[in-house]
Amino acid sequence: MDEDQGAVPAGLPHGGRLRRHGHGLDPDNSNRNRDILPVASHGEGEDALQRVTASSLPDRKEGQGPTGTALRENRAVIVNDFMRETGTIHWHKEVRRLGWRAAAVFPLLRNGQPFAVFSVYHRRPGAFDDEAINLLRELSADISFALDNFVPGRTAAGL
Repeated sequence: MDEDQGAVPAGLPHGGRLRRHGHGLDPDNSNRNRDILPVASHGEGEDALQRVTASSLPDRKEGQGPTGTALRENRAVIVNDFMRETGTIHWHKEVRRLGWRAAAVFPLLRNGQPFAVFSVYHRRPGAFDDEAINLLRELSADISFALDNFVPGRTAAGL
């Protein structure tokens, strides 16, 4: 197995490790630029989240990429080749440095409203086929369900 091949869950793109990242909005909405701030991440390129800016405002260049669009429009955004997408030009330098070629970004909902995104990155262009997209869409719905039903301090024993 070469270094780009890693164990991936059934149904997800093969041929490269997935880079998974989560983002969230400023919870008290005090951030005028509606920057989408990193709240959790896992995998290669975690440091990049501190350098890359995304926004949910469509009139800012940082709001025209997959993250801002997915959050603002409450829809999945699939970019199967970063270098061929004009909407991602703001991030080309960093994406090239990281070796990311494809992204799938899904809105996470709380009380039916988008408030965060679940982003997955891959080294191979075209990595996100219908099967992978459907699986990630289902995972995002499961995360949203869990967030809607999370009650701080409540344990399984207290159900």
